[in-house]
Amino acid sequence: MKVNVLAARGETFYVDTLDLYSARQRASYIAQAALELQVAAEAIKADLGQSLMKLEALQEEAMRKALEPAVPAAVCHPRGRAGGKRSIS
Repeated sequence: MKVNVLAARGETFYVDTLDLYSARQRASYIAQAALELQVAAEAIKADLGQSLMKLEALQEEAMRKALEPAVPAAVCHPRGRAGGKRSIS
């Protein structure tokens, strides 16, 4: 899942594009962001993990909605509208 990620602390920020499913790219982002923002790498790692989980949930919801029929299918009674009863004249 390729994303642009911006981490900020006060007036300082770090932004980069990375594939969140790539352990190497995540590790590189975490190390560089921690260095730039002067925060513990564990804090960046935790936030990045939460972001990934949220993005996966949003992506799953979007796919579920895309696969839903736009208009509910009409439901017909198996015996027809009159319930299968016909009057004979």
